[in-house]
Amino acid sequence: PQVSYRETVRGSIETVGRYKKQTGGRGHFAEVVLRIEPLQRGDGVVFENEAPPSDFPRDFVRPTEMGALAALEKGVIAGYPVTDVRVTLLGGRFHEVDSAAMDFQIAGSMGVRQAVRQAQPALLEPVMRVDVNVPEEHLGTVVAAVGRRRGSVSAMHVRGDMRNVDGEVPLAEARGYATDLRSLTQGRGTFTLEFRRYDLVPEGIAEQIIRQRRAEGKVPRR
Repeated sequence: PQVSYRETVRGSIETVGRYKKQTGGRGHFAEVVLRIEPLQRGDGVVFENEAPPSDFPRDFVRPTEMGALAALEKGVIAGYPVTDVRVTLLGGRFHEVDSAAMDFQIAGSMGVRQAVRQAQPALLEPVMRVDVNVPEEHLGTVVAAVGRRRGSVSAMHVRGDMRNVDGEVPLAEARGYATDLRSLTQGRGTFTLEFRRYDLVPEGIAEQIIRQRRAEGKVPRR
């Protein structure tokens, strides 16, 4: 099964997205100034407009937003949706003849992709709550196995003649856990997984994922 990774940023940056094309007849021109910054986990994507109406026509605000949101949905560094960020439109430039809504949609997309790359991008992974019930004689082995999967144990309880282990483990590391648990406990252990939150992927593992996604052609080029 595929893990639903997400992308985010850890820093704040202002950047300019510029789209300019001359085809012999009417040209294309749009320039937007954007700021991107991180939000709290679970806040999703927020787009705000702070562009002065006198300098930036309102007709171009919505196309800029559409372009920015579309780029975030496709992902930037690994092709996964970008989340927990605020994108603010600060201003821009337009041409009376050569500027159209589609030009600003393209400029918004280009600008936000550029901003994500510069704002300390990072991968997020789903972290699961793991609830394990095991016989006491296998408790130490099971706790050690959770640690080997980049997991952590937050509490242990007595549950009848069994021991209960409450902890967390990244979903990417939970593959094959049912088989391992049966082996470790001679078939007597049981567990449940429940989504808890998204958290940062360790740098080395994130680099491997990004390299693989690029090799597979999953990273948008524009």
